[in-house]
Amino acid sequence: MTPRVQDHRGARRLDAAWPVAIALPASWLYGVGARVFHGLHDHGLLRHRRVSQPVVSVGALSAGGSGKTPFTRWLTARLRERGHRPAILSRGYHAQGGSEPRLVNADRPDAVRDGDEPALLARTCPDVPVIVAPDRARGAALAAGRGASVLVLDDGFQHRRLVRDVDIVLVSGDLGGRGGWVLPAGPLREPIAGLRRAEVVVLVDRGGGLPAEPTGLDASARVFQARLVPTANSRIDEGASVHALSGVADPASFEHGLESLGLVLTGATRYPDHHPFTRLQVFEAADRASEEGADHLAVTAKDRARWPSQLVDRPPVPAVFDLDVEVDSEDLLLELVESRLAGGAPR
Repeated sequence: MTPRVQDHRGARRLDAAWPVAIALPASWLYGVGARVFHGLHDHGLLRHRRVSQPVVSVGALSAGGSGKTPFTRWLTARLRERGHRPAILSRGYHAQGGSEPRLVNADRPDAVRDGDEPALLARTCPDVPVIVAPDRARGAALAAGRGASVLVLDDGFQHRRLVRDVDIVLVSGDLGGRGGWVLPAGPLREPIAGLRRAEVVVLVDRGGGLPAEPTGLDASARVFQARLVPTANSRIDEGASVHALSGVADPASFEHGLESLGLVLTGATRYPDHHPFTRLQVFEAADRASEEGADHLAVTAKDRARWPSQLVDRPPVPAVFDLDVEVDSEDLLLELVESRLAGGAPR
């Protein structure tokens, strides 16, 4: 029996079919704006700022679902193992805490104030300062005060104001899909030509196989492979049934990941990426899970960061699933990053 899906994303779906008469002109204008913006940066006509610490950026060309946050967590853990003192800088997407740089409280991270991804990073990287700063150059000063020796930009590829020493770009799907258009007609944040700025490209398998290596890379770019591996934060027996509640960019990937763990998907409730769940929405999803006979209400770790505060320690307590990262030839990748951080000329 096919699981029943209730999709509340509407036009905010990344794969939403916009009317062609609206989507194509809007994408053309967006693409022109992106080319002008990055062209001005490439030619030094917009201001760049270099800070005292070396900088590595983790980003993507496509919107949502590439694994940037899990990869950022993996990279900072490996840098710590190698003796570095990393700090994570995030713009804090959908954060309501204002424009001042601030340190996320690792003991009580606040997704409303700081954004769900910084809150998740602070909770899962308690020994790494996570700083929210729309102006990441100002955030770098706060990181320096916390003793950081290297800065990791989470979702930093399109943030050009801060000079970085190495750009890592994650590719998890066909960048030429839907005609290679930028938003809203396609999934791209900027034209594919932007990949020329990447020094490291990581092809990410989200469970459906590795994407093809994109064309148009700089001749010096290095390509690596990685996998996103779903893991449960508590013991869940194989064969258990789950109803998936999600507010992420690629809910189908989350649902397939649950099935890859040997779980039975009875149904799914989908909300837009970064959706702030209400108490009523959680109880409605829990009721659907009960009607379907599901053993658990399953959510992603990012969704759990946005759980209604009244329900943090109260029923319905969900089964939480996170993503681990496995990187092929990880020593080679890390040695390349370290060589750039040690003094390679910034691009």
